[in-house]
Order: sequence, then C-alpha cells, then structure tokens
Amino acid sequence: MQAIVLAGGAGTRLRPLTYTCPKPMVPVANRPALYHIVTAAARAGFSEVIVTTNYMAEVVRAYCATTLFEIPVRCVNEDRPMGTAGAVKNVEGEITGSFAVIQGDSFSEIDLAEFVAAHKRTGGIGTIAVMPVENPSEFGIVELDAEKRIVRFLEKPKPQECFSNLANTGFYIFERNVLQHIPADTPFDFSFELFPKLLQAGEQMYAWETQAYWVDLGRVGNYLAGNARFLSRQGGVSVAPDASVSADAVLHPPVLIGGAATVEAGCKIGPFCAIGNGARLGTGSRVERSILGERAIAAGHANLQECVIAEETQVGWSVSMGRLAIVGRGCTVGDRVKILEGSRVGPYVRVEQDSVVEGVISPNVQRIELSQALLTRNPAFAGLGQEELAICSILSEVGEVPAKILAGTAKVPFSRIHSLLFGLTQRGLVTGRGEAPKLFSLRYEDPGRIAQWAAQPR
Repeated sequence: MQAIVLAGGAGTRLRPLTYTCPKPMVPVANRPALYHIVTAAARAGFSEVIVTTNYMAEVVRAYCATTLFEIPVRCVNEDRPMGTAGAVKNVEGEITGSFAVIQGDSFSEIDLAEFVAAHKRTGGIGTIAVMPVENPSEFGIVELDAEKRIVRFLEKPKPQECFSNLANTGFYIFERNVLQHIPADTPFDFSFELFPKLLQAGEQMYAWETQAYWVDLGRVGNYLAGNARFLSRQGGVSVAPDASVSADAVLHPPVLIGGAATVEAGCKIGPFCAIGNGARLGTGSRVERSILGERAIAAGHANLQECVIAEETQVGWSVSMGRLAIVGRGCTVGDRVKILEGSRVGPYVRVEQDSVVEGVISPNVQRIELSQALLTRNPAFAGLGQEELAICSILSEVGEVPAKILAGTAKVPFSRIHSLLFGLTQRGLVTGRGEAPKLFSLRYEDPGRIAQWAAQPR
C-alpha cells in the first residue's frame, strides 16, 4: 500500500520558523517531521511514500532526494494550492490501489498497520482515524452508528454545535475509487467537500478509534509538546559522538545533543531539550523544554524556557526567552535582551542589546496591510470594523499570538482587545487556546476556508 503525505501547507501559525522552512521540515528531535512520518510508514509495511508539495517545494524535494529512507519516497508538486483532497487527485496517476493519507505536519504514535487492518475489515470506501478530545471545537468531528459507520461530519463546530467528542486526526485510508469523487484541476478539501459528498452519495465511510498520541505540529505549543514526547520515548541523555559537552554541565533527561554541538561549563540543560547539530550553548546557560536549531549559538548565561531558536541564529550574553517565544532563522540578538512570552522575532532580524521584545519583529509585517485588503473581499469578514479587521489581518500573517501582543501590533488599547476577540470568537472567525497566555489565531490558517466553514450545513 502507498502512503500520500500532504506537505504543501504554508504553516502560518509556526511563523517565523516557516518563513524559511516548510512545516513538514521543522525538526523534531533533530530530524525533520517528515523523516519520522516516512519511518513510521516503512515500519508499518507501506511500499512507497508520495509527498505532495507546494509551499517551499524545493526544500522538501531536495531533502527527499538526498536522504536514504527505508522505502522509496517521491515528491509531486502542485503548481497552485489544490486543497487536501485536490492534492491527492493531483497524484492520481501515481496511485496503484488502496492508499493512506497522512498530514505532513503531524507527529503521532498511531499504529498504521492496525489502522490498515481495520480498514480492510470494514470494506468501505474510506476510513478515518478518530480519537476522543476535550475540546471538539478545534477539530472536525464525526457521529457514528452502531457499526462505526460515519453518519455525520462537521468541521470545527462551535461549542454549542458539538454532537460528538470524536475528532478527525487527518489520517485516512481510501480505496482508489474514491478519486472519482474528486474533481480534477480544482481546489478540493476532504473535510468541507469530499466527506459530505461521500455521505450524500451513500458511500460507506467508517471511523477507526484510537487513543494513541497524536499532535498537529502546526502551533508552537504543539510543536514543543511533540518534540518533548519524542524525546521522552527515547529517554535518557543522547549525545552525538562528536559533540563536546563540558564535564560540569548538568543534563536533565530527556536531552538530545546533536553532532558537533558544544555545551560549555556550567550549563544546565533539560528536561525535554533538543540541541541541533553544530549548535553552541555558552557558559552557564539554562535551557528547559526548548529547541535550539542547527548552528544556532546562545552565548553565556542564556535563559531559554519552553521556546524555539531557529538555525543559524546568534543569541548574545545573558539573553532570556519566555514561554512559546520563537526566534527565526539567521537573527542576531544582542546581549541582555529579554524576549517575552509568545513573542515572534525574525527571520534575519537584528535586535539591539538591552532591548525588551514583546510582540512581533519581522521584515514581513508590512504584508499585514495586503492581508487586510484581501480580507475585506472575503464575505466571512464582511461588516467588521477597522480594529477587528486589523486583528484578523495580523493573525492571517503572524499566525498565533497572545492578546497583549495583538493589541500592541494592531495598535488597539489593551482595555478593548478582549472584548474585540470575544466578538470575533463568537462569530467563529477567531479561536483561542491554551492556558495563560492564551494564544489566539484565525479559525483556519487560510482565510478562504473560513467562508467555507461558515457555509457548512449545521
């Protein structure tokens, strides 16, 4: 059986990481997420992986061409974004029989071999892997009959619309004849279009319930959680043979130190830290639950707490970073800088010494005005005031940030931001998740999908 990995998305909510790295290539335990997906497919007995690409396709293609996988891996590009189901239709000529679909931005412990066996037992046209969740509003949910057939599907319901807590994980298995239900050369989505069409046509769709670990890596909190989960599975302290770790550095497992990395005297690292190949941590640095990219440098006495520093970034002396903060690729951060919770910096930005960063510093922020102009043409955003449009346009560009950062970037008084966000949430345009600081984002990374969501039959 073949596996189709969807790897074409832009990964807005992981910006600034995804300005320079496609989402399936973000490192999990020092290897791209795509590597772990292909490895899991190989171990489950799949014969081949086909990767569908669009955004930064050349990066994914170059990685697949130079990496020795256990099974053949091929990339097929979309000339334009075709949606999740449209991307599969785009590779129809390569599909030889039953096939699996896997999201390229996921990390899971789902038993793919067991999933395949469950699909074969049902004899249906398709099977969706589902799992019970605490907040169904963040997912597509299914209603089942006694035979586990899907009788209803609703994408990201409002809380009052939730008729089930069984969430779509984005793992599917289909018979090849499902492709006849997907139009050619047309953007088409599994959740919004294909699944309702299959149910209306009387096709037999089944759910396979799992409680295995699964996370969408497309948000910084989930990304750090997926990295931590993988490290906990490995356990202990793993240090590459050519890494240099000072004898008096303290490593609290699980910790992964990559090839040619350097950890200097007095460092305290861990738990749940991945230090990339060629990275360096200076004297007395403290790092917890964080990811340090390849060739990144943190000078002495850095304090990094549940954050991400991308590859080739240089962080100065006594820099501190708060929870869920990201510094993108190639940045230079001066001495004694404080980067507060949820802030986003980069890529290729210089932050002067002794600065305090709370918000978004990016050369791409000017694109927010263009995003706002595009939103005004979207019927789902009709009738919004200027402040509300500003908030939505910022979220469409920077992805996911706390309310305080939204207020500063949108130049909205902090005393008003929560009432504005409440109204946008009630309207279904914005969602908030997590504990303080709660992170806010558009309901869908692609604003065009919000109009489709609003048009769903309830």
